[in-house]
Order: sequence, then structure tokens, then C-alpha cells
Amino acid sequence: MKFAVFSDVHGNLPALQAVAADVDKWGADFTVVNGDVINRGPLPAACWDFVQARAKNDGWHIVRGNHEEYVLNHLNPEKVDKVFQMSLWTLSKIRSSVDQLLALPEQWSKLDERAGELRVTHASMAGSRIGIYPTVPSTSIETFRPLIDPPPSVLCVGHTHLPMIKMIDDTLVINSGSAGQPCYGEKKACYAQVTWHKGGWEAEIVRVPYDRKQTQLDWFDSGIFDETSLITRLIYHEWRTALPLLLKWFREYVPQGTAGLHQQAENHLIESFLESMGMLDISLDDRL
Repeated sequence: MKFAVFSDVHGNLPALQAVAADVDKWGADFTVVNGDVINRGPLPAACWDFVQARAKNDGWHIVRGNHEEYVLNHLNPEKVDKVFQMSLWTLSKIRSSVDQLLALPEQWSKLDERAGELRVTHASMAGSRIGIYPTVPSTSIETFRPLIDPPPSVLCVGHTHLPMIKMIDDTLVINSGSAGQPCYGEKKACYAQVTWHKGGWEAEIVRVPYDRKQTQLDWFDSGIFDETSLITRLIYHEWRTALPLLLKWFREYVPQGTAGLHQQAENHLIESFLESMGMLDISLDDRL
């Protein structure tokens, strides 16, 4: 049994296409797209149409991620997370697919008499925004048991953009990393190959090169910079550098205890941060 899983495409079509080609070459028996296909990137509609076509033609399975939820939250403005105003732009590009987004399940699982349960959910069993990180010390592993409960044989997650393969008790926990927007030094698309082999589960994190120059062109051709707030520049530079800039901005520039920022205040804080990093300007000549 050969199983491919990836997540966190974030509107990066060249990366998605590269991962799909590698999955096809490997010959996966089934493939699960584990959330965050859309939002936080330039081509949400094209990426959504791509995975929908593969679901129809090749039996791919698709799970909802927190960024699908951010987009759907605009259907109920009281739920909107103000930090992710980019999701309103995403909704404008993908509005015709809202019913498909609403129908996405929160998890997918496959039960095998020999291999046990193989389960896929975006972040953890505790919710789509509560991730499982690779820095889990063995001495405090009990604090992570609620994140996999009820424990399957294999749990595949994403969300953190940090690839990981780790045993938690009798569960093989796999974080497939990010297919489209790694932000911890990794500039290749990332996914996981999971195999039932000789009576046990094995997993490998696979990193795939893709056309980053085309993705950069997509950022500039999409109109996203002109049609969204300044935070889009921060996220663009995060993709470009593969560094966790959004988290750095939160920690260093956003006042602690702030529940939300007015757009003007948010832009001011982002502008100050980007200026301090020498990233206020954007250009097709930006180093990739």
C-alpha cells in the first residue's frame, strides 16, 4: 500500500503541479490533499480547480484546512480573523466553489485489518489551528496525546509547515510539511510518502524542486498586491525567503494582548517591520 499526502499549497500552482507529478511518478495507490489548498498565495482558483480535477479523475481525497475556513468565515463576517484579510480577496477569486469548500470533511481515514487506521487531518485532532510540532520532547509527550486522540496507527497532519516523522506511543505521526509555502529555510515543495511494508508503516518526507520564478510571476500578475492590504507583502517575502516572517512580526511588533488591529494600525506595524528588514519594496528582481 502506497499513500501520498500533502498540504499547505497556499495558491502556489507550480509547486502543486510539481508535487502531483512526483506523486504520479512514485505510483501512489491513493492521495490525500490535507487542507490549505487556497489562500495566502496568488492562484487560489487555479489550485482549487487542479485538485478538484484530480479528485474527479484520479480519486484524490481533499480535507479542509484552516485557510479554507478563513475564506468561508467571510460568509459570516463576525467570525473573520482580521489578520487574514487576504482571505476576502481569495473568496472573490473562488466564490463559485464555495459549496465545494463547505462540503470538505475535517478528516479522512482508511481502516485496514492488518495495518490499522490511517487518518488524515489538517493540524491535529484538537482542531485545524492547533498543530503538532517536531520539537516534542519525549519527557512531555503526554501533553501531545490529546492532539492524536483517539490514537490511530498513523496520523498525517500539516499546518505547521514543518515536516516531521515521529512515534507518539504506538502512533506514527507524520507532518508532511508545506507543498507550496515552506517558511523554515526550505524552498522546495514538500510532501510525504507513506508505505505499508513488511507488516509495518514507513514514511519518507520528499522535497521536490519547482519553478519558483513562475510562482513569483504569478504573485505579480495576479493583482493581489494592489487589491489587498500591506500584509500581503509580508507573506510574499515569507514565501520568497522561506523564513517565518509573519511569526517574527507577531512576536516583535504586535502589542501583546491585542485582540485585533484596525487596518491603518496593522499597515503601520507591517510597514515598520518590513522597513527594518529591508523588504518594504517588492520587485520581480527580488532574489529567490
